[in-house]
Amino acid sequence: VPTWAVEGPAEDVAVCVSCQNNSFGEKCESCLHGYFLLEGRCTRCQCNGHADTCNELDGTGCPCQNNTETGPCQNSAQADKKDCYKYQ
Repeated sequence: VPTWAVEGPAEDVAVCVSCQNNSFGEKCESCLHGYFLLEGRCTRCQCNGHADTCNELDGTGCPCQNNTETGPCQNSAQADKKDCYKYQ
């Protein structure tokens, strides 16, 4: 940086340049491929060894392999999906 700014940009226009904790985006608001948002942190998809990817918002939607299926929780209302990742 050739010269230091006295004051940075306003928070609503600031952009992150080095996201941490397996996140990405202008505000580090999205999870990397293979992670989902759980209690405010990007957590590795929990597909019980049958897949490495899932829905980045709620951890559901593991592309099941090895003759497995995603449980009935998959068709639940969005409000009921909070802990669905536990049943995949």
